[in-house]
Amino acid sequence: MKIISKKSRKETVGIQVENLDDLWILYNLIQPGDRIDGKTSRRIINTDHDDDKGERRLIHLKIVVEDVEFHEFANRLRAKGKIIEGPDDLISFNTYHTFNIEEGTVFFLTKDEWTSQEWRLLEDAEKRKVVQKVLVIAVDAGEATFGEIGDYYQKTSIKVSEHIPGKRYGDVKDDAEARNNFYAEVFKMMESMMAQVKYTKIIITGPGFTREHFMDYCIKKNAGLKSILMTEAASSATESGIRELLAKQTVQMLLKDSRILEETKLVDELLVRVGKDTSDFAYGKDDIQKAADMGAIQDLLITDESMRKVNAEKNVQMLSLLKQIEASRGKITVISTLHEAGKKIKGLGGMAALLRFRLSY
Repeated sequence: MKIISKKSRKETVGIQVENLDDLWILYNLIQPGDRIDGKTSRRIINTDHDDDKGERRLIHLKIVVEDVEFHEFANRLRAKGKIIEGPDDLISFNTYHTFNIEEGTVFFLTKDEWTSQEWRLLEDAEKRKVVQKVLVIAVDAGEATFGEIGDYYQKTSIKVSEHIPGKRYGDVKDDAEARNNFYAEVFKMMESMMAQVKYTKIIITGPGFTREHFMDYCIKKNAGLKSILMTEAASSATESGIRELLAKQTVQMLLKDSRILEETKLVDELLVRVGKDTSDFAYGKDDIQKAADMGAIQDLLITDESMRKVNAEKNVQMLSLLKQIEASRGKITVISTLHEAGKKIKGLGGMAALLRFRLSY
């Protein structure tokens, strides 16, 4: 994310979106009541002609946000609200408009006041200049699952399958032909995805030797891919096989500076403590409040969904709890629910804490 202008927590911030991870950050920053302004496309209708269907024009508008939607598979954020500023000869004030925010979009975001968590999220995004964008292909005989791992997210997008006859039941020639057809289809899909996104690495994973055979096929088709291809074993060619990768040391080294790995390690540590019942963890609002009152919280893990709700509702009690934790030098980490670790925290009520010492409630 590129910050064009930023002075203080009461100032308007100019933002340029650079990648999908930026959209996730903005989804957690933009709240109802915020103001967005910038150039945007809007259909302008000539009211002097009854049959005029209008034309799309690029104009400068400012809206008060009422709703924000994140379309992760379309790589787009949509912010809807009423127009409060714009060319009065072209638009009607207090009518609705939706800003489509995507890679390359430049706009300005104004809040009455930025919370410390929002400001920190913005500053962290500004500092992160190198973002890993990994394409994962989990492949086995006749089955392939495509996924992506970004700084804040892990997702599965496409599945490819083709029947490959076994050597016991079919001709060896038919088996080889079916296998090559399958590899060609998967390779074509990989090329299509690479044309849309600049991946820093492509990991081919799965059980058995199929992943290695497919990697050899890819290099034969395009020798230039060799520098970004790597292979890693997994138990299946499904979504669960892709999830396994985050536990692999080689993949952890690749993603060593990414948020997804930081968040996964924190959640894994929490679950280890829960499993051993060590009493140096807390989840549930009441237990977390008790731990905060004793200055025991070292790390608070809160899902992006929970944090958005706190900010949108201006929940005084929760905002006070967050300030209390920060005042006692506790660290607050917003965990993305776009990957498995975030879903686990969501299952614990959306919030959990690692404690400095054991407590008996």
